[in-house]
Amino acid sequence: MFCSECGTDHHVEDRAAEAAVDREIEIARIQAQRDVDVARINARLARDELETAEAIAETEADAQVESAAAEAEIIAAVLDSGDQEQEPVIIDAPPVDEPEPDPTDDAAPPPVEDHEAADDKPRKRGLGMW
Repeated sequence: MFCSECGTDHHVEDRAAEAAVDREIEIARIQAQRDVDVARINARLARDELETAEAIAETEADAQVESAAAEAEIIAAVLDSGDQEQEPVIIDAPPVDEPEPDPTDDAAPPPVEDHEAADDKPRKRGLGMW
């Protein structure tokens, strides 16, 4: 405020100091709000991560239980089937139609001819290209 007698502002420094303090207080308030918001976000992320890890662990445990139950059923089925005496499976083969041997075929096979002896000419050996 200005002095009514001299027209000078005698309290300028006081008001400037108050304004600086007010700015620092506002900055501190904003930073504190920021810290609170960051802490809330981190807590939410940690909670979500924990819930996800729990869901994964629960799913893995369920899968292991189901797998163990399936293996136990298979083992029980194998053990039960081994206790019972199984009858052999008989497969009826279709009859094979083989011709009966001809009684006139009792003769000896025809003799093998010796081709070299039959030919009086000596045979040429080699590739025959030249």
